[in-house]
Amino acid sequence: MTTSDTSKSLIEIASEPSLNHAWKQVALKHGAAGIDHVTVEQFAQRLGDEVRQLSDEMVAGSYQPRPLVVFHKPKDDGGFREITVGTIRDRVAARSAAEHLDRLVEPRLQPQSYAYRHGKGAMRAVALTQEACRQSAQVVRVDIRSFFDSIDHGRLEALLRGIGLPDDVHRLVLAFARNARFDGVSLVQPARGIPQGSPLAPVLANLYLDPLDRALVDAGVRFLRYADDLIAFAASPSEAAAILSRICFELTALSLEPSLEKSRVHDLDDGVPFLGFVFQRHSHSAGPEARERLHSKLCERPYDDETPEAFERRLGAVRRGWNNYFNPSAAAAATATSAGTARAATAATAAGTPRAAAAAVDPGRRPAAVAAAVADADDSPAEYGVTDRRPAALATEPPAGGMPVDSPDEASPATAPADAARPDVALRLETLREWLQAGRAGEAAHGLRRLLNDDSDDLAEATRNDALRLLAEAYRSQGLHGAAAACLRHAGVADSHPAAPPDDAAEVPFASRDVETWMDLFAHGAGQVYAQYVDGTGRSGYRPLAPTLTPELLHDHWRGEQTLAVSIHGDDQQVHFAVVDLDINRAELDRGEAQHLADLRERLLDDARHLQDTARRAGVESLIEFSGCKGYHLWFLFHQPLDASLAVAFLQELTRVAGPVCTGAHRELFPAAAAPSADGANARIKLPCGLHRVTGRRACLVGPDGEPCRMQLQTLGLHSVRATAAALRNAIRIWTRFSSPVPADPGAASAAAAGPAGDVAVVMNRCSVLAALERKAGETKSLTHYERLVIRGVLDPLGPAGHQAIHAILGHCDNYSRRVTEGFLGRPGIQPMGCSRIREILGTFCAEVGCSCRFAPRKADYAHPLRHLQRPAATPPRTAAASSARPAAPAATPGGTAVRRGSASGSAAPTATPEPRTSTPDPAAPADDDLRQAIADYSRLRTEILRAQERLEAALGPDGTLALDLGVLTREPADPELHRWLIRL
Repeated sequence: MTTSDTSKSLIEIASEPSLNHAWKQVALKHGAAGIDHVTVEQFAQRLGDEVRQLSDEMVAGSYQPRPLVVFHKPKDDGGFREITVGTIRDRVAARSAAEHLDRLVEPRLQPQSYAYRHGKGAMRAVALTQEACRQSAQVVRVDIRSFFDSIDHGRLEALLRGIGLPDDVHRLVLAFARNARFDGVSLVQPARGIPQGSPLAPVLANLYLDPLDRALVDAGVRFLRYADDLIAFAASPSEAAAILSRICFELTALSLEPSLEKSRVHDLDDGVPFLGFVFQRHSHSAGPEARERLHSKLCERPYDDETPEAFERRLGAVRRGWNNYFNPSAAAAATATSAGTARAATAATAAGTPRAAAAAVDPGRRPAAVAAAVADADDSPAEYGVTDRRPAALATEPPAGGMPVDSPDEASPATAPADAARPDVALRLETLREWLQAGRAGEAAHGLRRLLNDDSDDLAEATRNDALRLLAEAYRSQGLHGAAAACLRHAGVADSHPAAPPDDAAEVPFASRDVETWMDLFAHGAGQVYAQYVDGTGRSGYRPLAPTLTPELLHDHWRGEQTLAVSIHGDDQQVHFAVVDLDINRAELDRGEAQHLADLRERLLDDARHLQDTARRAGVESLIEFSGCKGYHLWFLFHQPLDASLAVAFLQELTRVAGPVCTGAHRELFPAAAAPSADGANARIKLPCGLHRVTGRRACLVGPDGEPCRMQLQTLGLHSVRATAAALRNAIRIWTRFSSPVPADPGAASAAAAGPAGDVAVVMNRCSVLAALERKAGETKSLTHYERLVIRGVLDPLGPAGHQAIHAILGHCDNYSRRVTEGFLGRPGIQPMGCSRIREILGTFCAEVGCSCRFAPRKADYAHPLRHLQRPAATPPRTAAASSARPAAPAATPGGTAVRRGSASGSAAPTATPEPRTSTPDPAAPADDDLRQAIADYSRLRTEILRAQERLEAALGPDGTLALDLGVLTREPADPELHRWLIRL
């Protein structure tokens, strides 16, 4: 281009009409402020001046974009994606430059590129992908690892020059690509990559990958590319391998590399994930990740600042978004639902599976995999009726007298091709054999169990034994040696493999003292002793064995001849032990990937260690046991039997404070309730150090390093690992000492209060962390530096009323200085401290006090406690179950706090209304020693209050008042709350 052309290009980008048009696009997104803290609203107020100044700077060549602010957004598959936010004026300039650059780049792009292009898009790519799948046998899917962060600036500069971009526009675009980034600590100048979130990112991404598209077109490859996700089609495995090799070669030339986890050759019969769908030869459906995301969104509870109407609108938008993408035509979806249901019922009936046919016709009997993805029938998109892909196998009932525990098939069926159900048994067996050879052992085992259970009367003996041998092979590949041996015995075949490693099958040595210890711990049950069994298809459960535990039965348990379980509850609903059972989810086990399961077990052991450490820091010891199958047991042993309600409260508080379990696993509590449930759930637990009948592996106690303890049986008898009821109560007290009950009506404070003081009251009532810090200051007379920082960071933006509350709270601390505190307050333009920052600096304190607020995500805003002031009065109060908060703590004593929940000053005494007595025992009720300590504390605090009253009364003037900067001090009648708490001994 000539010099005049160059000037025209830059002038076009920097012209006020172009910038105004770009501004409209930026304003529609209503993004957050950049590093200059200028919001969209503030920019709009001085739009004319901002646009003129921006235009002048760009034309004069003096324009330089400001640094980008970096945020990290969690990915669905783990890790974080770096998102950058520029200033509003930089986004306007970048948007104008992007529109100009797009007009130059668009004609050069290949038709196989479908992302960020007019007239293309994801839905068009989905339709063409399905069409190509019908004509292909193999599919190559390649995902580029960290694409946006890996773009080479030198190659990008060469590509920009290759399209004839003027020098000044070229420099402008590169300035955006190389813009410095601020991570909250320092400025970072990136050597590679383009900022995600920039208006220029889409067009630069397509330009950078255009050489890859051209190379594949020249090679005659049939493919589609959507941003950094590429799918290619082949007629044979050899052609697919050659295409994958060519793609990797071209990516290397662009200084990129494929993601090893997502890039491989797929067989269409197994399904190919692409753009959220799973494609097969003649159909496609929403993928499991998309279904899981939908399920999680539909199961969300309302935000703390969200009305019921807004919550329903948000769920409606989620359902519409799902249908718009995965099922564009609502009318077609309704028709397809009935048609898909009829096809499912026909296929199930043809396969000889009447229960599957009934489940296909009756939505209420859908498999658990589908039911788990739908909140309820009204919330389920119509698309579910079309895309239900499942094997013919469904879960079967447990044998009579047994409850399936740790069973290989105790969960929902896995996803499988639609042709899984075949009328001919031989063809079904052959299909399941192919699944097993392809590494799909979990799905193969599930289908074989269904075949054996549903068609047992119609199977020939030879066919049945063949299915049992195949099922044993599937179990063996999953490490379920005991289940495999049971199948072979049922088939009358000798098992050439040992049921367990020799070390696991060996007898556990014991002494007479061990027998006494175990009888004292486990022979208390009010119910029978149970024995674990494995039936002919590998299912496990427990059946009654004896009315009580005896030394002879313990001997059999240690030798591996029997695997025993005992009742949790003893006489009078007391327990000698409590257990947290940590297990891997069935869906993860069905994947059958050895490395994945090993990593998950390691994370599960870390979670067990974390629970153990949390309890130890509260004064309660525990033992970790490998269960022999899927996970770990955390045992708490007691010196004397104690009320089950206390053990339940302890386990609930422990798991709450420790936080959620790792992804892909779950926890169960034993005992789960103060009394055994009517259905027998969580009523028994397998004794430690037994041989697991399904896997053939010996359960064992493990140390912090995960290695087995040397003295298995003797460890259970150690005095140091036994806990008392007082220790459990003390742990609960530690975890709840600064917590406050959830208000019965959180909206009442905002309805009754008005003005700045009312704002402080609302925040103090609704933020459990602030309320706990208030209580801690009153009770301990001390706060850490970070706790003071949180109080100031939240209340300072509320102005004088907030400052008054800060002084009232910090005034309880022994080292409080009004002058020093005042020096930190009143900074101009201060923003409230965010919830994530509060959790970061306070750590486990937030978990202990029940920090569980959720706020609606908003652009240009963030979650912070002052968002409670924006919650409408129509919002229903949070319940303890919905908020996952701890049980209500006891009311404060007179010396507990000086700032009443609901008041903005410390002039009023605290409210301490005692709850009426009921017949229900309190699991954390104090013992006599605790009551003596409470009375002593009361006496000491009462003395301090009387002394303070004398000093204040002496300072009053002749008229009985004293003017202070906090307000006017006056002598009032006796405090009724304190009067009620007067104790006479």
